[in-house]
Amino acid sequence: MIHSLPAETVLDAREQAERTTRVLFVLILIIYAVFFNLIFAVVLACLGKHFFFFVVKKFWLFNTIATAVAFFTGVVHFLLARKRSLNEILNQLGAISSDKSDEYHKVFINIVHEAEAATGIRPILPVVIPSAGCNAFSVEDGFHSSAIGVTEGTLARLDRSELTAVVSHEAAHLVSGDSRLATTVSNILGIFDRLRSLFTKSKLWQVLSRTKASVFLILARPFLWFLATLGRFITNFIYMAISRKREFLADANAVDMCKDPLSFAEALYKISQRYRGSFDVPKGFASLFILTPQISRLDEERGFFANLFSTHPPVADRLKKLMTWAKTDVITIKRDLKNVSTVGIEKNLIETKEESPKFFAHIKEKWEGPFTPLQILALDTIKPSTFVCSVNDDKIVRAGDDELLLQLFIKRMSSVVSQNRCPRCNVPLVEMPYEGTFTLHCNFCAGDLLKYGVLEKVIARKDKGFSAGEIENVKTWRKLQRVNIPVIDNFPNIRCPICNTQMAMVFHSMLTGVIIDRCLNKNCRAVWCAGGELEKIQILVEEAEKAAAVK
Repeated sequence: MIHSLPAETVLDAREQAERTTRVLFVLILIIYAVFFNLIFAVVLACLGKHFFFFVVKKFWLFNTIATAVAFFTGVVHFLLARKRSLNEILNQLGAISSDKSDEYHKVFINIVHEAEAATGIRPILPVVIPSAGCNAFSVEDGFHSSAIGVTEGTLARLDRSELTAVVSHEAAHLVSGDSRLATTVSNILGIFDRLRSLFTKSKLWQVLSRTKASVFLILARPFLWFLATLGRFITNFIYMAISRKREFLADANAVDMCKDPLSFAEALYKISQRYRGSFDVPKGFASLFILTPQISRLDEERGFFANLFSTHPPVADRLKKLMTWAKTDVITIKRDLKNVSTVGIEKNLIETKEESPKFFAHIKEKWEGPFTPLQILALDTIKPSTFVCSVNDDKIVRAGDDELLLQLFIKRMSSVVSQNRCPRCNVPLVEMPYEGTFTLHCNFCAGDLLKYGVLEKVIARKDKGFSAGEIENVKTWRKLQRVNIPVIDNFPNIRCPICNTQMAMVFHSMLTGVIIDRCLNKNCRAVWCAGGELEKIQILVEEAEKAAAVK
């Protein structure tokens, strides 16, 4: 449960955030003015002696003009950065809307709703990055539209209390205006990147290089690039100093909201120990996340240089503060994590592989089969009036008179049977629950169609158990595959069951070596896994994680 922050805390945080924004804005404008003056002076001096004498003799006039241009550019860029829409930012981060039918996503959505009630910020959009890595973030645009996002790995590896603490931390950033500040600064820094690009591969630079002063411009080019780089560095340094302090404040407010510093410490420790950067983060957006996605040793060190290049304080320092509040220590967390295994949402739904009854069916004046009940569910040619005969006895009855088959026909009338057909067998796919989400399963070839983002969910979650024999068989298969590398037909003759676009045959990754079919439509990106491929991917990834943990 997320509790509301005291009104005075919220007001103080917002006032401090506004003061910080104003100070940062003024500092950035000053930096713009100084570096614009320097850059303009160098460029004008290189264009000829007349311009050079203008800079020297009319020094104050030149500085006034250059400063006005710098201020105008800074204000325009600042306003444009603040007006950047939330959807545009989320698209850059690769975040998608949460799925209300997914068991893990439901828990996350409910916690975000609690954050809305506790902070008074409505609506907060719950979004997910389809990545097995662990991280979380919050964003806010100039229109005060907000979103809290997590990766699939975070949903899979944190329990509800830990996830509540993480969402509380991100909600605290929204309350204090840190997310809007971080979003704005990340866009403002882009002006120096544009200047650096201007001095390297711009068409304007090529035109200026053909003038009489081309020799001077070529000589001055590295110096101009250095000035633009230095301006960006100083601006970024100022923001980093502010960002580190705001992280500690958000941690404190998160503890006030979730009332559970130990769960927050456990969540922070888990995220720090996982591959938190296994997804692309645009330059300048790292400060939006609870931990920096680009893992670096410098992030966990202390001192002048560490403070110079990191947006987040060391995890050890943050844990130490949380442990003080929780009256425990980091060693306790590590011991608990080793002794207690994560309980998934579906632990009570572990499937047993019992032998299913089979039936022959009288179709088009001849007996066909035998079929399992799930295969009968997928076959639209078998109806309740169709005669069937069980493999175990010789009794012939109508399919609708068999209690088990009758229940399947009732399911068929619901949305369990998909309109999509298997790309191999051309029979309807059946919606099957799997690892808290759903796959479209073929009961004939045992293949699975996974919509975009589902494969990452399955890989991140560990609810489905595998026997020692299954694991050993997959390991043996992988060893043999390393010796005999399969030849891939990149464009097999199958089309995506969802959008009918050509599918490409690719390796899932170099780690697993499993061949999957991926839809080439960028708006679909569904994945087809042949029978057993999905389980192979899960087993190989889990075994690799175990091996890495031992090291």
